[in-house]
Amino acid sequence: YHHYNLGLVRERLGQMQRAVPHYSRAIQVDPDHSDAYLARGLIHLDKGNFDASIADFTRLIELKPKEVWPRINR
Repeated sequence: YHHYNLGLVRERLGQMQRAVPHYSRAIQVDPDHSDAYLARGLIHLDKGNFDASIADFTRLIELKPKEVWPRINR
């Protein structure tokens, strides 16, 4: 989970675009890493990358069908 944590650090430093590769790597290592999908999806949404954000939130809904956040953001 160190890739996810590195993404969080980058994000907290305001380096959103530099956080995305860390979240992507966390997802590569663990395709069910729901927190990484959420974090990456929110960055994509914030940056106007709507297709990418929809893909992340759609996957998050598959992983956590009872969660409300991915449905609201998608």
